[in-house]
Amino acid sequence: MRKEKNDRFNTSVPCFIKQVRKSLELFSTHPGLPKPWPKYVPCLEYLHRQIECLELAHQAVEAMTESDTPTLVAMSIARRELKTSLSGVVRYVELTLRSVYDVGHRPRSGQRRKASRPGAK
Repeated sequence: MRKEKNDRFNTSVPCFIKQVRKSLELFSTHPGLPKPWPKYVPCLEYLHRQIECLELAHQAVEAMTESDTPTLVAMSIARRELKTSLSGVVRYVELTLRSVYDVGHRPRSGQRRKASRPGAK
């Protein structure tokens, strides 16, 4: 099975599914990502259904004996839709971590950093 050209995960479908499952498990149990999640984050049930659709499409491709373009397209669409849904999860994680980082470590706007070395201004 060939890899998709513009695939940022750069991995096979089974490996991609394994990565997504592990990521969703960590996401759903992480104490730093409180519920309720924003509306742009898909519910876990929906994401798991998308994973199942991708698995079924991959199984159909693996069972092909000759080239079947609609089956290949169906798998490609299922993978793309799952990746699109995951972008909401990634966005929420990034925004949450950025807000924690900004509040906890960076000087607020208008404040200057203290000199970290002797003689620095």
